[in-house]
Amino acid sequence: MFLCLFMASCNAWATGPANQCVFTPVPGNRNDYVLQIKHFCAGCNDEAAAIAFSVNRNVYCYGTGARQNENCLLTGTNTVFVADINGFPSTVGGTAASPICRGTGSVRTWRCGNVPKAPPFNAVASRTYCNEEGYDRYNPTNPTTPCCVPGPFLANGHYDYQRGTACTALTWTWTRPISHCP
Repeated sequence: MFLCLFMASCNAWATGPANQCVFTPVPGNRNDYVLQIKHFCAGCNDEAAAIAFSVNRNVYCYGTGARQNENCLLTGTNTVFVADINGFPSTVGGTAASPICRGTGSVRTWRCGNVPKAPPFNAVASRTYCNEEGYDRYNPTNPTTPCCVPGPFLANGHYDYQRGTACTALTWTWTRPISHCP
């Protein structure tokens, strides 16, 4: 563990030849694998899929043993980027000691809440919901912001949601649903 603090190979992602973030989301690379399970879902094109993804995230984090948070921390809220973990344009910034991976393009984004944190992980009983970022289902003609830039992702594989980039403003219309990101 001590060696990981000083070795670049312990980072969750690597810097590619074009200064982009390169992820290796396989079980042997725990940080990238967990980041993918928690936040990247290329097939989450509707609320039901984003809810299922967020619930499955907590099922994975809970683990199979008697100890909670066996694989990662459970949370009642989740951000879901509708993208492949290696399919969004990105760049590496920050410093050599604290590199940061940031997206450079917007992707459709869901914010999910009331995600169950304990078995039986029942999304209906927990009233789990997912909204496109910024979408107001009660006033759909208001400007909305469903397209966000993924990241920043820290070298340890965590999504730093508190320092996330502002989302792209779009306005819903009958001819252009809000699911189209620029």
